[in-house]
Amino acid sequence: MLEERDIAYAEKVLKEIAVPVTLDFVSADHTANRNFERFVEEASSLSKKIRFNTIKQNDAKLPAIIVGGKVYYHAIPDNTEFAPFVDAISLACRHAPSYSETRTDLKIVVMPGCIYCPNAVRNAVRFAFSNNGVKVSIIDGNMFAEAIEKLDIKSAPTTIINDKVFVTGVIPDEDLSGWVVKTADRRFSRDDIIKMINSQGADKLADMMIADARIYDDLLFLLWDDKWSLRLGAMVVLEYVYEKKPLLIKSVIQRIEESLLDSDLTKRGDTAFLIGNIGGLDSIPALVSAMAVKTEDAFVECVEEAVSAIRARQKIT
Repeated sequence: MLEERDIAYAEKVLKEIAVPVTLDFVSADHTANRNFERFVEEASSLSKKIRFNTIKQNDAKLPAIIVGGKVYYHAIPDNTEFAPFVDAISLACRHAPSYSETRTDLKIVVMPGCIYCPNAVRNAVRFAFSNNGVKVSIIDGNMFAEAIEKLDIKSAPTTIINDKVFVTGVIPDEDLSGWVVKTADRRFSRDDIIKMINSQGADKLADMMIADARIYDDLLFLLWDDKWSLRLGAMVVLEYVYEKKPLLIKSVIQRIEESLLDSDLTKRGDTAFLIGNIGGLDSIPALVSAMAVKTEDAFVECVEEAVSAIRARQKIT
């Protein structure tokens, strides 16, 4: 599995370690387990400073290599992932093993051959060893596709923060802490909202807002953005919210209705279309009033279609 350059890198880093380090290998009843065993055997032969403690857990769903009690490799860290793995061992030697209660859970979904994944792993591992209560799990999305299937991961690397926020790409060291705080406080900026829609999809963001029982302000601001693609993304999120929790839309529908009088015809048309999909009977007067003020044929047509959509949904003729 390991190439000469991997072995040379390991020798260079490990010779600076003063004392041996013990890693845990969690053996599981999984078809990939034998591959993990082979890697453990090969890694053990690199240096007397690396030791593995094999743990058989009957309830373990996936095999894992645990570094420093806080970095869990549900992935075989060979090829491009080997250097970050060796770096993790080096970091573990400088810190006491951490088995404290997990307050921040980071999952990094990687794919074989991904040129960006090693840096995403490095940054998350450094963050974990620099902060108490942080657990990092590196998951091979190809090897354990069944484990991440329900997460609907679209690309790698993807960082999942506390099973709530999905961020694709490499998160810089200095940004990881900010994302963790934002996830805990549920205070996201406009750019955060855009990145979340692109990374995790509209439905997951909708679920977050439903769980928080509020619509994020910066999502609403996207409805008035000059870029149609951003407006569309926000509209789709709100439509998902309406499907699952229509009462939550009532808290913001009046703010949305204000855009029916926007100076931009396209934005007004988009707003009318959205209200047609998520508005109730209470929105019809606002639509009719806007049509009386803004009389362009295209807008009038949008409003009439919105009113018809609301009436049809409410089964009123």
